[in-house]
Amino acid sequence: MILTILLLLVSQNAADAQRNFQMFASVSSDTMLPQDNTCYTDEIIMYDNRDVWPRVYLPRSAFQAMLPDLDADGLFDFPAGIDALSLQAQPNSLYTNYFSFRFSTDRNGPGYLDGDILALDQQGGLRIVFSEGQLANDLALSGGHIDIDALCIKSNDEYLLSLRDGVQSLMLGAVDDGDIISWNPHTGDVQIYTTEAQMQTWVDHALPGTSSIGDVKSLSYDHQRQAVLFSVQSPSDSDATVFSSANNGSVFHEQTEQQWQFRVPTELDALCLAKSTVVQSPILSVSVPYVREGSYVNLRIRHAIPGANIVGVCSSVYKITLWPGASVGFSALSRHASYFRKWPAEGRPELIADMSGTANYSFRLPLLPRAVNEAQVYYQARVDGQGLTSPLKMKISR
Repeated sequence: MILTILLLLVSQNAADAQRNFQMFASVSSDTMLPQDNTCYTDEIIMYDNRDVWPRVYLPRSAFQAMLPDLDADGLFDFPAGIDALSLQAQPNSLYTNYFSFRFSTDRNGPGYLDGDILALDQQGGLRIVFSEGQLANDLALSGGHIDIDALCIKSNDEYLLSLRDGVQSLMLGAVDDGDIISWNPHTGDVQIYTTEAQMQTWVDHALPGTSSIGDVKSLSYDHQRQAVLFSVQSPSDSDATVFSSANNGSVFHEQTEQQWQFRVPTELDALCLAKSTVVQSPILSVSVPYVREGSYVNLRIRHAIPGANIVGVCSSVYKITLWPGASVGFSALSRHASYFRKWPAEGRPELIADMSGTANYSFRLPLLPRAVNEAQVYYQARVDGQGLTSPLKMKISR
């Protein structure tokens, strides 16, 4: 009987060690991935342990397409660096898409603060889910500044947070920058969930001989193991390692810095374990989104299914309607807009992704009508067997 139990435990541990998982992340400084030559601090990366390498999931160009010109400077906008990241807890939902993310930024931006919790709004722009001011009030802040450095939505009624700098709270006393705060934004209740010293103990047990962790950079939660997941600022050769509170401190499924396959030394800035299977979105990009009328443009699709057929459209009118199971959300590029085209154009060869999942399409932009000095045009494509690419917006001028 004892032998049987031991065999079952060994079998369970082996199965757990091989469990498939996906996680999202952002980085502290621009970096490079095997198939993404530049990965910006405002982009979201997806790691799938069944895939050959991590890939950009939500690119800067998608933010630019969906956000208005928030600061009215004539340039497309994107978040001021993604400093904290989580997924909205939706236990009855099977799908994750761009609008499921909740995040905070590295610094203040037009209309938002670095302590706000934000989301993409399906009507366009950014939506403040919970404000920096609300958190400051619930903490009864008496000293310091609220800047959310890590975020995890453990449940609808419990948000786990870590701050960039220590603060003084009339409710909690001194809060260190490595402490984790448990916050119920609906009732205002706050408490210390885990101290910086405890986080250090978990890292010491996972990697014996580790020096001071410096700061907690990201947070997530493993519901299967009932464990906190996190990354830390130092040592620098482990600042992209995913640690877990399981077993008094361990490395989550051997997710060390090397597993991310960054091509330059990189520090994680945010982390989020996916709750359900997510389909990788093909990425649509252009080298420069500001172009002159009549010039040649090259669109690039990457992370598509090798050999898949690709059909695109462009339009001067864009809106979002969510489809179940769509990572991006369904984009309605109006056929009745003043400008609408399908691509590849009639007479051009079919567009097929190569064996690396990449395709390129070059074309000449139209001339603007005489009375128009500038126009915005939206682009998106559908990849057979995979769905829609990320959206793209270009500004065409004389």
